[in-house]
Amino acid sequence: MKKVLCITLASLLLVASLAACGNGGSSSDDTQTFILRSGTPTVIPNPQSFMLEEVQKRVEAVTDRITVEVYQAGSLGTNAQMIQGLQDGSIQAAVFPVNWYEASIPEFGVLGLPGLFDSGNHAYEIIIENGSKVGALLQQYAGQKGFTIASWMLASDVKLLSTKPINKFDDLKGLRVWCLPDTNVIATLNALGMTPVNFDVGDLAVGLQQGTVDAAYTTLPLFMTQRLFESAPYFLDLSGVNYNIAAYMMSKSWLDSMPGDLRELLLNEIGNAGYEAHRPSNIAFLDRAMNTCVEGGMEVITPDDEFMRQVRAATATVIEEFLKSTPQAQELYDAVMAAK
Repeated sequence: MKKVLCITLASLLLVASLAACGNGGSSSDDTQTFILRSGTPTVIPNPQSFMLEEVQKRVEAVTDRITVEVYQAGSLGTNAQMIQGLQDGSIQAAVFPVNWYEASIPEFGVLGLPGLFDSGNHAYEIIIENGSKVGALLQQYAGQKGFTIASWMLASDVKLLSTKPINKFDDLKGLRVWCLPDTNVIATLNALGMTPVNFDVGDLAVGLQQGTVDAAYTTLPLFMTQRLFESAPYFLDLSGVNYNIAAYMMSKSWLDSMPGDLRELLLNEIGNAGYEAHRPSNIAFLDRAMNTCVEGGMEVITPDDEFMRQVRAATATVIEEFLKSTPQAQELYDAVMAAK
């Protein structure tokens, strides 16, 4: 209950700040209706798709003034196209990892720094904590580029799924690895001797089958829903290195056009959907995804202490180099370190 209250209060504070900018004056119009077009590259049962459907169910249960449309499997375009749509207001919401926003919001690169958090859950708790400077800064950076973070979603640890077994540190060298377009994830893979590759996630399964890439550096939900383990059966458990942090991101210009009372209702429903429904669903889904992949033939490889020592040593300079090249991210990095 405490955590739900934290999210709800954060939404209320956001609404207040938007209204203070002069966008709450239309609240007297109680007949105006809105269409919320929301997209994701995933499909059910992926937790990102679940979040879109949960928001649709909750919002349409409490108001007939907002119609929520859900578009899965990238049917609103690629992630880059959906980001552009959020900025120009042609779509209203999207759910996928925030790594994809880094081209627009360089400060988000902090969330991809290797070893910054103990786990994906640790990252999530720091971001949503009541009064969190980390969450406030992320919202500030998003707002400056035309986005509003309506809800954070439970993060997942990034793992390596490969077409060949990785039993020692040197086995990483030379692998062509698909990853998210995150500066620090790319830097991490480069530091480990791998060659990072990025293309649309919808082409990943074919890329592994055809040998375009040797491995994928992403999370269990994608391994399962795209059945990547069928062509890349070796799972290297690189816990504590990078994290996949997703958000229910919205078009700020569209939200600003709404009456203040309706905007408040909408943001409360989305925030509560993220904690009350998505969080437990995601935890259960990760367990189910692991079981499905293992039953389908995926082999789990747990690196020993020496392997992980070499990983940490190789990636030690990534943080320093990022902060040197992106000095505007220093405040967010400091806030994360203070909250740990």
